[in-house]
Amino acid sequence: ATDPDSMVQLGGFFEGRRFENEPGFPVEDKNLYEAGVHIGYSQFISDDTYVEGMFSPGVYSDLDGNLTHDDWKWHGHLLATHRSRDDLYFKLGLESSHVFKDTSLYPVAGLAWIIEPNWRLDVLAPREIELSYLMDSATTLSLGLALDGQRYRVRSSLATGKIESDYITQELNLYLGGIHRVDDHLSLFGRVGAAVSGRMLRLASHSVDFIKDGSFTKQDISQTGGIVEITALSDGSTGEYLAP
Repeated sequence: ATDPDSMVQLGGFFEGRRFENEPGFPVEDKNLYEAGVHIGYSQFISDDTYVEGMFSPGVYSDLDGNLTHDDWKWHGHLLATHRSRDDLYFKLGLESSHVFKDTSLYPVAGLAWIIEPNWRLDVLAPREIELSYLMDSATTLSLGLALDGQRYRVRSSLATGKIESDYITQELNLYLGGIHRVDDHLSLFGRVGAAVSGRMLRLASHSVDFIKDGSFTKQDISQTGGIVEITALSDGSTGEYLAP
């Protein structure tokens, strides 16, 4: 980091899910994957305002064939956090992702409320709500519910011929996370979780698009896969951030 008021974030992510098609759906069952890196930078611009930016390029694909530019996605966000009082923070920013089918760039707004010294509630509409518990000065555990969505490049190898399509998913994920400060300049963040509900669209990339829209059943959800994410945070500060 360049000074005590800044933080550099470096890490990676991997997620996988199994999609099983309904009878008559013209694509075979698929394993869908996403893998990439997080590259971020954060900075205090005043005593009460903190700005962070994150760039998260990655591959979103069934990995069944050579990767092309359609397999890559370039997600990221820019977020400002302002301290209104010692126990309340407001957030405002922009995100770029495929959470929503009709737009990849959308505004976000929310708050962080320190309910008690060891408990904090974070809300970032329209995407996430999280409750955190500070176990000790170095370790925090969290339980959250997040709206997630992706656009995967998928290849079909059925007898009908080689067809490339996009699978567009939107899911509500329940997750358990944690962050542990190793020392004054290094922290580790991780989370695991699974989808509790969701829906999928398939868009075929040929002259006549085949579109399928439906909801996961409870049985389908248990087979959709899970979330595994690990990130290292390197910073030049020994104190707490505005909304740790």
